[in-house]
Amino acid sequence: MDFDFYHDECLQTEHLFMVKRVCRVCGEEKDLVTDFYRCRKDPTLESSYAYECKSCAIMRNKNNYYRKRMKIDTQGMSFGDSTSGKTLEEQRAAIPPLKVNKMNLLSDALKVELKQLINEVLDEREHEKKLNGPYDFPEE
Repeated sequence: MDFDFYHDECLQTEHLFMVKRVCRVCGEEKDLVTDFYRCRKDPTLESSYAYECKSCAIMRNKNNYYRKRMKIDTQGMSFGDSTSGKTLEEQRAAIPPLKVNKMNLLSDALKVELKQLINEVLDEREHEKKLNGPYDFPEE
């Protein structure tokens, strides 16, 4: 016995084929099943279909896509809003200079201690080089 789930779904939703719905956006009366997207899992309920028709949904998505695409400034070439009508040079001149605050991460005492430690290590290296050099006795 073969079960055809597609036909079962059609039998469950056949009462919706003659139902009409008015689109909230364009105000036109259209067929519920063919002209509106299903937005919930249960296909047998009228409330499972969107209140905006497919053509209005497509137009809304296209408009949002292009509107967002035009807003993105990937190069960081503009300052503020783009409706000011300023040239690029004027916008760049309007950007305030960066204020750099100097910050000491190391205290003066730590700097002195680090210098001493580095000098000790360098002195030890020089002494090692003299010991491992071509002569057996280091010069003093």
